[in-house]
Amino acid sequence: MEPVFVEGNIRADCPDCGVPITFEYRNPDGSGEFGSVIINSQHNYNGVGYPRIIHKLMRCTVCNRPGVAKLHVGNQYQQGVLESFWPTS
Repeated sequence: MEPVFVEGNIRADCPDCGVPITFEYRNPDGSGEFGSVIINSQHNYNGVGYPRIIHKLMRCTVCNRPGVAKLHVGNQYQQGVLESFWPTS
């Protein structure tokens, strides 16, 4: 399955679980996000201008395997565009 960015999370195959699953970007109890690295730099991706790139730490909702998404983001994170996701299955 090709990774898909949905409501701030990633829907992708987990290599450890072996099935399509959600990788979440924050604790479900609302205690916070897992972390990110933000690069503030105006750039173009697929012909569209963005002011930042975010590398977002995520985890599988079943086995807790970590994941990292690279997103091109304007003013709102949840409207970002996914460039890549690790792990690949």
